[in-house]
Amino acid sequence: MEIINKYQPSILADTNVISNAVSPPTDRDSKKILGYKEDSSKLFRSLKGFNLFISWTVSEEISLGNPANVARRKNLVDGIKVLNFASEIKELADDFMKEKIFKAKAENDALILAAACIYGINYLVTCNMKDLANDKKKKEMIRVIKKHGYRPPIICTPGDFLRNYMNEPANVREESTNYFDKSQDLSYNVDTMKTIEHKEETIVEECRRIRNQLDEEYAKDPEKYIANIYKKIEEMKAQGVEFITKPFPPPPKRAMALLEKHRKELDEKYRKEAEEALLAK
Repeated sequence: MEIINKYQPSILADTNVISNAVSPPTDRDSKKILGYKEDSSKLFRSLKGFNLFISWTVSEEISLGNPANVARRKNLVDGIKVLNFASEIKELADDFMKEKIFKAKAENDALILAAACIYGINYLVTCNMKDLANDKKKKEMIRVIKKHGYRPPIICTPGDFLRNYMNEPANVREESTNYFDKSQDLSYNVDTMKTIEHKEETIVEECRRIRNQLDEEYAKDPEKYIANIYKKIEEMKAQGVEFITKPFPPPPKRAMALLEKHRKELDEKYRKEAEEALLAK
């Protein structure tokens, strides 16, 4: 897809994308997980032409878990601006939960999508196909989003973004066998790391555990959870973290037309994949 001159699309990266980008491949990884790791790593090496952000929820999640993984994740997003938390985000997320767009105790998924909507983000890039990049839920998501007066983001995986929007630039393809790790200033080679057996918690398991942990904290005491968010945001601001506080304006007409074209292409792709999955059962 053509990249529009003078307009840089905005992207919100989900926690699992950041985690996969800094995680070396292991013998335990399925073909799908290996693809997520490779594509997520490429995404962070392909930042020219668009603006990458993380939400408060993502910032919180990448700060939890295995200390070595936390250090790598924080180094990767160092300098990336954070979408500030706001009451409107909680209101939209609560409506997602009320309408059962997300399963019970999946408030953080709802908060991430709500942040993308409130700030007018063009792309929400995620490896969470089940809950966020889910074609079956898309119509209901869009209905709730438009009811609140917001534009829905295009939800897709890192690979779909690279192939459909970025058209996978040549310089990215050439580096496709290297895994980025800023914290140690080295790259992981796929063939080398595949021979190493990792018995510790996988990245997928860690991401799920952290999100479940935060979802349980929210369910236990929502008011305390939200108050703690604002407290931590003030601490981060004092440390120099830059927050985005105003929504982005709508794209120009030509950019909007191309974004909608991409949305339709991805919708059709996911629809066909869902049909093929049903036939394969």
